[in-house]
Amino acid sequence: MEFYGPQHFTYLPESDSYRCPAGQPLNYGGRNQRNRTYAYIGTRKRCGACSQKAQCTSGAFRYLAIHMDEPARQRARELVSTTAFAKAQRNGTRCGSSLGSIEQVLVRLDPKFPGGRDLSIPTFQRRCGK
Repeated sequence: MEFYGPQHFTYLPESDSYRCPAGQPLNYGGRNQRNRTYAYIGTRKRCGACSQKAQCTSGAFRYLAIHMDEPARQRARELVSTTAFAKAQRNGTRCGSSLGSIEQVLVRLDPKFPGGRDLSIPTFQRRCGK
């Protein structure tokens, strides 16, 4: 079963917390240096009686891991949908262009990014002659 992804949660910068789809807060719980993520955690009390719990988590409460570089990842995702990026893809200008660099960053930060298998870092370097 698919649970709510991070895009369903709203970041609240004034309290450094997230609001879940049901309107409950997930408070900052610390960082995980190994995974390079920030942890935001609900509570048993808030999540236990929630009507949306089945769509949110199978545990006693929701744990949300947000990558430390998420703002950069989001910006790169936005740039991928631009016409300039599509044009660069058609022309094959990946090496040395800012859009090629964006694609490289996306693949490094998000292995599930489309093309991530086709454009690994070693493959990117071979294509650029590095």
